[in-house]
Amino acid sequence: MVVRTPRTTSGVSRRSFMRLVGFAAGGGLLAACSPSAPAAPPAAPTTAAGAKPTSAPPAPAQAAPTSAAAAPTKFSEAPVLAQMVQAGKLPPVEQRLPASPQVVQPVQGVGQYGGTWRLAWTGPADFHAYGRENYDPMLRWPRDPKDAIQPGLAEKWEFNADGSALTLTLRKGLKWSDGQPFTTDDILFWWNDIALDTNLYPAPPPEWVINGKPMTVEASSPEVITLKFGAPNGMALRMLAFHGNQWPLNFERFGFYAPKHYLTRFHPKYNNGANDYKVFTDKADDLTPGRPVMTAWHVTSWAAGDRQLIADRNPYYWRVDPQGNQLPYIDQLRLDLVENSEAVNLKAVNGELDMQFRRIDIAKYSLLQENKQKGNYRVLRWDDANGSPVSFFVNQTFPAPDLRRVFQDLR
Repeated sequence: MVVRTPRTTSGVSRRSFMRLVGFAAGGGLLAACSPSAPAAPPAAPTTAAGAKPTSAPPAPAQAAPTSAAAAPTKFSEAPVLAQMVQAGKLPPVEQRLPASPQVVQPVQGVGQYGGTWRLAWTGPADFHAYGRENYDPMLRWPRDPKDAIQPGLAEKWEFNADGSALTLTLRKGLKWSDGQPFTTDDILFWWNDIALDTNLYPAPPPEWVINGKPMTVEASSPEVITLKFGAPNGMALRMLAFHGNQWPLNFERFGFYAPKHYLTRFHPKYNNGANDYKVFTDKADDLTPGRPVMTAWHVTSWAAGDRQLIADRNPYYWRVDPQGNQLPYIDQLRLDLVENSEAVNLKAVNGELDMQFRRIDIAKYSLLQENKQKGNYRVLRWDDANGSPVSFFVNQTFPAPDLRRVFQDLR
């Protein structure tokens, strides 16, 4: 149970805040660290999340390593999960982890268990405010972009000689957040019964269509699956690191796997009584409480009209730190629903957020700096690999009318 500490600083009025003008891309806010603050979540390896404590002091994890550590052989877990194990409500941590959990090297050292990460969003259409903290694809981008793509849910992969087939090997013993096995069946279900179902999509995802031919997917075991393409596919690894997460990533169609054991109950192909694809997609939504996930947190409280989304730690999460502490460190995410970006920045100025990047406005940089001591937070600037949010549509304004009509014809 999380007990939030009351605010002790005075707020900034909405009237004075709204005097600031303009929006620009970029910027991030990080709450000030305190001795009992929860550490950064594994999903954000390039930042360290300190926080004004929002719960009782968290239990310490084991000491930070002084150098790169080998894969641990003993494992620890959050106190809240240890209590559930003792009560017989969960199996031991060793039984919840895969045979080879992914080891995440912390940026600033091993963290502490506990706490609530407070964020703000404008609702489900602002999904990236939640999705960027819950993103676990087949493969992963490296911290240093000069390095090769890293393992994720798949611990190894191999192309055939001409690059027209890619075989993935999943970690053995992976489990969904409800404890059910995660296997190649969940990838086959996504491809055959979602991506290729014209009741859901008029055409397969274009990233998996090569030379006009959709890929074929074949599983040889619960852990081994092969993707076969119509021609060599040099983008496959990048797509698995980008789009290779759980379908449907809320309002986007990206994805590579879905919980077959759960969703077949609502899919018309598997259940004669389920004839409404709207029900199926609603149940598949990442924000639906009870929907199994492979991410660090799973939604436990959210419905239309709610003012907060609550996501609790996934007891079957498949990643650990070098000391064998099961991740994530933070117990809970709390996303407060606000009206717009101005309201997000106002909450930041008032010290009501623990770490927030999305919708933090660089035009508010001076105001954020002026109030950081009162709000007990830090303002950090770092390089961003994203491009500009501004797009130039030259076909809309080409000066010659005849050519403009040609350029605007998208046939």
